[in-house]
Amino acid sequence: MTNKFSAVSLLILVLASSVQNEVPYRRHFLLKHLSSGKCLVGHRGDTFMDFCDPSDKIQEWITLGPQWGGSIRPFITPEMCLASPPEGKGFYTHLQNCSLQCASIRWTITLDPRPSPRPSLGKVMVWNNDVERCLQPSGGAGDKVKTGPCPKHDGWIKIDRATSDSFFWEMALIKAIH
Repeated sequence: MTNKFSAVSLLILVLASSVQNEVPYRRHFLLKHLSSGKCLVGHRGDTFMDFCDPSDKIQEWITLGPQWGGSIRPFITPEMCLASPPEGKGFYTHLQNCSLQCASIRWTITLDPRPSPRPSLGKVMVWNNDVERCLQPSGGAGDKVKTGPCPKHDGWIKIDRATSDSFFWEMALIKAIH
């Protein structure tokens, strides 16, 4: 009986440790635009920029997917996902119901720099896997957010002189969700 109990306990510990290995990839963060200093906000289906306020819950995001990306969801309305407009179907990003499972809700957070024991969250690009366009503020009235053609990359940021500052964000990590 003791051997069975020990075997079950060991199995539970192994399963718990394998689940914990996935936990750090569920990130809880603010997405701060580096050149404007404003943060991405998701509220009532809309996305826009506002002055960063860590106490403002509508500025908080979580990733629920692979290590660096997957779906990007507002922390206070996790059933909604950040979505890129399909090619030729509008200009601005928006929030849509995650259950629709469209490719337009899949994102990759591209890290800098390449040499990494630990990649930097201080300068990232956020690109949409479906339309291969990157998140950037529109710079227009109302501080809307759009997707524009990405600077060239191979899964990591390649910075050259032609790369606009408007593509770069800081993933201001709040905490890993446990």
